[in-house]
Amino acid sequence: MVDVDKESRTSSSGGSLREDIQIKDESPILIVDVKGITGLPSDPEATQAHRHATMRMKEWERTDINCLTIINHQRNIPPLDRENNMPYRQELIDGASQMDLGLMTTWDLYRLLRSFLRNNWKPENIKPLFYKSQRISIIPTNYEYVGLVKQIWEQPKAFSVNVEGSTLGNNDKIGIETPIEIFEYEIASLMLNNQEVTKAEIGNEIGIKTKLFPSYIKKAFRVYKIKS
Repeated sequence: MVDVDKESRTSSSGGSLREDIQIKDESPILIVDVKGITGLPSDPEATQAHRHATMRMKEWERTDINCLTIINHQRNIPPLDRENNMPYRQELIDGASQMDLGLMTTWDLYRLLRSFLRNNWKPENIKPLFYKSQRISIIPTNYEYVGLVKQIWEQPKAFSVNVEGSTLGNNDKIGIETPIEIFEYEIASLMLNNQEVTKAEIGNEIGIKTKLFPSYIKKAFRVYKIKS
């Protein structure tokens, strides 16, 4: 990892500042631009990493270079009060795949780091995220989307999920995404039509009891199955 700003400041030849970080441990090289702003990102601010990557392609005579923009947007507003769903314009997100450009916010990065540390995730399930294009999710590569929380029962301390994306077994481990971080739980039992079952199929609304009840859980939280 190269701190480009530091190299530029200490270089005897000086030179204008370019990208902030280069990650060069493998192909493709990742060019990272990080900035803080008071509003929402403009297109030039969001695509600056791509401009740096284009210059590096010419300078290094290689094309295996991806780029990543990380912006601390609306930095004078508490993180949960910011526009976190769509800080980047949809048209920009759609076009980012043509530029091999990933888009994150510092809040995305914070949530990812908290979840990584809390759940002791393997680095190999996180690293590929930074090389993706468009808006980058904090969901690790070994997660499979199951569905959204539909109902919650304080007694008998259970909740239901509409199974949409992946089947679910009674020995599986799940991750529940909250606005701040992801929490992982082991399933204790699955219930379908008041009967205990061993597997939930796509299309089921399945009742779930976990070994430790997630007391913070809310409707419409995303639930994922954790693959080994």
